[in-house]
Amino acid sequence: MEGSFQDYIRSYPLKPDKSPVTLYDGSEKGNQTSHAAVFALPVFDSDLQQCADSVIRMYGEYLWARGASDRIAFHLTNGFLMDYPSWREGNRLAVDGNQVWWVKKASYDDSYETFLLYMKYVMMYAGTLSLDNECTAIDISRIKAGDMFIKGGSPGHCVMVADVAVNRDGDICFLLAQGYMPAQDFHILNNPLHMEDPWYYARELSYPLKTPEYVFQEGSLKRWYLSDFL
Repeated sequence: MEGSFQDYIRSYPLKPDKSPVTLYDGSEKGNQTSHAAVFALPVFDSDLQQCADSVIRMYGEYLWARGASDRIAFHLTNGFLMDYPSWREGNRLAVDGNQVWWVKKASYDDSYETFLLYMKYVMMYAGTLSLDNECTAIDISRIKAGDMFIKGGSPGHCVMVADVAVNRDGDICFLLAQGYMPAQDFHILNNPLHMEDPWYYARELSYPLKTPEYVFQEGSLKRWYLSDFL
Protein backbone atom coordinates (compact mmCIF):
# COMPACT_ATOMS: atom_id res chain seq x y z
CA MET A 1 0.00 0.00 0.00
CA GLU A 2 1.31 3.45 -0.89
CA GLY A 3 2.73 5.22 2.15
CA SER A 4 3.15 2.00 4.13
CA PHE A 5 6.39 0.81 5.66
CA GLN A 6 6.45 -2.05 3.16
CA ASP A 7 6.19 0.44 0.30
CA TYR A 8 8.96 2.55 1.90
CA ILE A 9 11.41 -0.30 2.35
CA ARG A 10 10.66 -1.79 -1.08
CA SER A 11 11.62 1.57 -2.57
CA TYR A 12 14.67 2.10 -0.36
CA PRO A 13 17.88 2.33 -2.44
CA LEU A 14 20.22 -0.64 -2.43
CA LYS A 15 23.95 -0.68 -3.01
CA PRO A 16 25.04 -2.22 -6.34
CA ASP A 17 24.50 -5.96 -6.69
CA LYS A 18 27.12 -8.11 -4.95
CA SER A 19 28.27 -5.21 -2.76
CA PRO A 20 30.02 -6.35 0.43
CA VAL A 21 28.67 -5.58 3.88
CA THR A 22 30.97 -3.00 5.38
CA LEU A 23 31.56 -2.09 9.01
CA TYR A 24 31.26 1.38 10.52
CA ASP A 25 34.97 1.97 10.00
CA GLY A 26 34.76 1.21 6.27
CA SER A 27 36.35 -2.23 6.45
CA GLU A 28 34.57 -5.28 5.08
CA LYS A 29 32.71 -7.67 7.37
CA GLY A 30 34.44 -11.03 7.75
CA ASN A 31 31.36 -13.06 6.76
CA GLN A 32 30.28 -12.08 3.25
CA THR A 33 28.08 -15.16 2.66
CA SER A 34 25.09 -14.22 4.79
CA HIS A 35 23.54 -11.48 2.67
CA ALA A 36 21.66 -11.18 -0.60
CA ALA A 37 21.59 -7.38 -0.85
CA VAL A 38 22.80 -4.32 1.05
CA PHE A 39 20.75 -1.24 1.85
CA ALA A 40 22.27 2.14 1.04
CA LEU A 41 21.47 3.25 4.58
CA PRO A 42 24.43 5.20 5.98
CA VAL A 43 26.04 3.80 9.13
CA PHE A 44 27.21 6.27 11.77
CA ASP A 45 31.01 6.51 12.05
CA SER A 46 31.04 4.79 15.43
CA ASP A 47 30.10 1.35 16.73
CA LEU A 48 26.49 2.34 17.47
CA GLN A 49 24.23 1.13 14.68
CA GLN A 50 24.10 -2.57 15.54
CA CYS A 51 21.15 -4.98 15.35
CA ALA A 52 18.30 -3.35 17.29
CA ASP A 53 19.73 0.06 16.39
CA SER A 54 19.39 -0.68 12.67
CA VAL A 55 15.73 -1.59 13.11
CA ILE A 56 15.17 1.53 15.23
CA ARG A 57 16.91 3.60 12.55
CA MET A 58 14.62 2.23 9.84
CA TYR A 59 11.51 2.94 11.94
CA GLY A 60 12.70 6.48 12.63
CA GLU A 61 13.69 7.17 9.02
CA TYR A 62 10.32 5.93 7.80
CA LEU A 63 8.30 8.07 10.22
CA TRP A 64 10.47 11.08 9.37
CA ALA A 65 10.01 10.54 5.61
CA ARG A 66 6.27 10.05 6.07
CA GLY A 67 5.93 13.38 7.85
CA ALA A 68 4.98 11.62 11.08
CA SER A 69 7.96 12.76 13.17
CA ASP A 70 5.63 13.55 16.08
CA ARG A 71 5.23 9.78 16.42
CA ILE A 72 8.95 9.03 16.77
CA ALA A 73 9.62 7.74 20.28
CA PHE A 74 11.63 4.88 21.74
CA HIS A 75 11.96 3.57 25.27
CA LEU A 76 15.49 3.36 26.59
CA THR A 77 16.72 0.28 28.42
CA ASN A 78 15.84 1.85 31.79
CA GLY A 79 12.26 2.48 30.60
CA PHE A 80 12.54 6.23 29.90
CA LEU A 81 10.52 7.27 26.84
CA MET A 82 12.83 9.30 24.63
CA ASP A 83 10.49 11.03 22.20
CA TYR A 84 11.68 13.04 19.23
CA PRO A 85 9.28 15.98 19.76
CA SER A 86 10.94 16.71 23.13
CA TRP A 87 14.37 16.53 21.48
CA ARG A 88 13.22 18.81 18.66
CA GLU A 89 12.18 21.39 21.25
CA GLY A 90 15.78 21.53 22.48
CA ASN A 91 15.63 19.10 25.39
CA ARG A 92 18.64 16.84 25.89
CA LEU A 93 19.30 13.84 28.11
CA ALA A 94 20.75 14.17 31.58
CA VAL A 95 22.08 10.84 32.84
CA ASP A 96 23.04 9.86 36.37
CA GLY A 97 23.60 6.13 36.67
CA ASN A 98 20.29 4.52 35.70
CA GLN A 99 18.34 7.76 36.01
CA VAL A 100 17.52 9.80 32.91
CA TRP A 101 15.60 13.05 32.53
CA TRP A 102 15.21 15.96 30.11
CA VAL A 103 17.15 19.21 30.44
CA LYS A 104 16.50 22.18 28.16
CA LYS A 105 19.81 22.92 26.40
CA ALA A 106 19.04 24.09 22.85
CA SER A 107 16.51 25.98 20.79
CA TYR A 108 13.85 24.40 18.59
CA ASP A 109 15.39 22.63 15.61
CA ASP A 110 13.52 20.31 13.25
CA SER A 111 16.38 19.76 10.81
CA TYR A 112 17.34 16.31 9.55
CA GLU A 113 20.77 16.74 11.17
CA THR A 114 19.13 17.18 14.58
CA PHE A 115 16.98 14.11 13.90
CA LEU A 116 20.13 12.08 13.19
CA LEU A 117 21.69 13.30 16.43
CA TYR A 118 18.53 12.16 18.23
CA MET A 119 18.88 8.72 16.61
CA LYS A 120 22.50 8.48 17.78
CA TYR A 121 21.48 9.10 21.38
CA VAL A 122 18.65 6.56 21.16
CA MET A 123 21.19 4.00 19.97
CA MET A 124 23.46 4.79 22.94
CA TYR A 125 20.78 3.95 25.50
CA ALA A 126 18.38 1.52 23.77
CA GLY A 127 18.90 -2.00 22.46
CA THR A 128 17.30 -5.40 22.07
CA LEU A 129 16.05 -5.40 25.68
CA SER A 130 14.15 -2.13 25.32
CA LEU A 131 12.93 -2.91 21.80
CA ASP A 132 11.71 -6.34 22.89
CA ASN A 133 9.76 -4.71 25.72
CA GLU A 134 8.00 -2.51 23.15
CA CYS A 135 6.80 -5.55 21.21
CA THR A 136 4.07 -8.18 21.42
CA ALA A 137 4.26 -11.70 20.03
CA ILE A 138 2.28 -12.41 16.86
CA ASP A 139 1.40 -15.46 14.77
CA ILE A 140 3.07 -16.04 11.41
CA SER A 141 -0.31 -15.64 9.70
CA ARG A 142 -0.28 -11.93 10.67
CA ILE A 143 3.29 -11.17 9.59
CA LYS A 144 3.95 -7.86 7.84
CA ALA A 145 6.93 -5.68 6.95
CA GLY A 146 8.37 -4.06 10.07
CA ASP A 147 7.76 -7.08 12.29
CA MET A 148 10.82 -8.80 13.68
CA PHE A 149 12.27 -11.91 15.16
CA ILE A 150 13.85 -10.70 18.38
CA LYS A 151 15.64 -11.99 21.44
CA GLY A 152 16.19 -9.31 24.04
CA GLY A 153 19.42 -9.65 25.94
CA SER A 154 23.00 -8.56 26.43
CA PRO A 155 23.77 -9.64 23.88
CA GLY A 156 20.53 -10.41 22.10
CA HIS A 157 19.67 -10.04 18.45
CA CYS A 158 16.86 -9.06 16.12
CA VAL A 159 16.16 -9.25 12.42
CA MET A 160 13.44 -7.26 10.69
CA VAL A 161 10.83 -8.48 8.22
CA ALA A 162 11.67 -6.40 5.15
CA ASP A 163 8.99 -7.66 2.77
CA VAL A 164 6.06 -10.09 2.67
CA ALA A 165 4.39 -11.76 -0.29
CA VAL A 166 1.37 -14.06 -0.50
CA ASN A 167 0.48 -16.20 -3.51
CA ARG A 168 -3.01 -17.00 -4.75
CA ASP A 169 -3.11 -20.11 -2.54
CA GLY A 170 -2.42 -18.03 0.56
CA ASP A 171 1.15 -19.24 1.02
CA ILE A 172 3.29 -16.62 2.80
CA CYS A 173 6.93 -15.80 2.21
CA PHE A 174 9.08 -13.01 3.64
CA LEU A 175 12.51 -11.42 3.53
CA LEU A 176 14.61 -10.72 6.62
CA ALA A 177 17.11 -7.90 7.12
CA GLN A 178 19.64 -7.20 9.85
CA GLY A 179 22.40 -5.06 11.19
CA TYR A 180 24.85 -6.73 13.56
CA MET A 181 27.94 -6.34 15.70
CA PRO A 182 30.21 -4.54 15.07
CA ALA A 183 27.97 -1.82 13.61
CA GLN A 184 27.56 -2.54 9.90
CA ASP A 185 25.43 -2.05 6.80
CA PHE A 186 21.78 -3.05 7.07
CA HIS A 187 21.39 -6.01 4.73
CA ILE A 188 18.94 -8.59 3.38
CA LEU A 189 19.73 -12.05 4.73
CA ASN A 190 20.08 -15.26 2.80
CA ASN A 191 18.06 -18.29 3.86
CA PRO A 192 20.36 -21.13 5.01
CA LEU A 193 17.80 -23.67 3.76
CA HIS A 194 18.36 -22.54 0.16
CA MET A 195 21.14 -20.03 -0.27
CA GLU A 196 20.15 -19.32 -3.87
CA ASP A 197 16.72 -18.07 -2.70
CA PRO A 198 16.67 -15.53 0.17
CA TRP A 199 12.91 -15.81 0.81
CA TYR A 200 11.72 -17.50 4.01
CA TYR A 201 8.52 -19.54 3.52
CA ALA A 202 5.91 -19.93 6.25
CA ARG A 203 5.37 -23.55 5.19
CA GLU A 204 9.06 -24.22 5.93
CA LEU A 205 9.07 -22.37 9.24
CA SER A 206 10.10 -24.39 12.25
CA TYR A 207 11.87 -23.61 15.51
CA PRO A 208 14.57 -23.04 16.30
CA LEU A 209 14.62 -20.71 13.27
CA LYS A 210 18.11 -20.59 11.79
CA THR A 211 19.23 -17.41 10.09
CA PRO A 212 22.79 -17.11 8.76
CA GLU A 213 24.21 -15.69 12.00
CA TYR A 214 21.62 -16.29 14.73
CA VAL A 215 19.03 -18.81 15.89
CA PHE A 216 15.61 -17.70 17.16
CA GLN A 217 13.30 -19.68 19.40
CA GLU A 218 9.52 -20.05 19.20
CA GLY A 219 7.68 -16.92 20.32
CA SER A 220 10.34 -14.58 18.95
CA LEU A 221 8.20 -13.22 16.06
CA LYS A 222 6.97 -9.87 17.40
CA ARG A 223 5.42 -6.54 16.43
CA TRP A 224 6.55 -3.10 17.53
CA TYR A 225 4.09 -1.14 19.66
CA LEU A 226 3.85 1.72 17.15
CA SER A 227 3.45 -0.55 14.14
CA ASP A 228 -0.07 0.71 13.45
CA PHE A 229 1.75 3.66 11.85
CA LEU A 230 3.91 1.39 9.68
